[in-house]
Amino acid sequence: FFSNHAIDLGAELPFQIGRAQQISVGTDLSFSVHADPAPPERHDFSAYIGYSVNLTRSLSANAVARLAVRDYVDSNRTDVSGIFALGATYRFTKWLSANAITSFAVNDSNQDAFDYQVGNIGGALSLTFRF
Repeated sequence: FFSNHAIDLGAELPFQIGRAQQISVGTDLSFSVHADPAPPERHDFSAYIGYSVNLTRSLSANAVARLAVRDYVDSNRTDVSGIFALGATYRFTKWLSANAITSFAVNDSNQDAFDYQVGNIGGALSLTFRF
């Protein structure tokens, strides 16, 4: 098992475009204070931009792009990752919705064994109870 204690900081600035659209920009910082075992310990620094739109009263879509730098504390390893995701939600009622998401990620490390590209497609059915 892995245990990590970290200081996490984040900031986001949303920009409302009319009633149905929003662009958000932000940053997330994570400074690892102590990890057990120590080798996977890392600091994460990332910036992102997101866009969301309500296409109809029931259908919404979003897109997010994130650039992250991961500095591993106990090794001479630094990774740079790019992540892009698209999602859609259809609300059948106030308490029932279906979600679909697809994402693509690229990791470029100064250690070739950790370079990769991956794509994912997924979906979910969610129930939300409102009162």
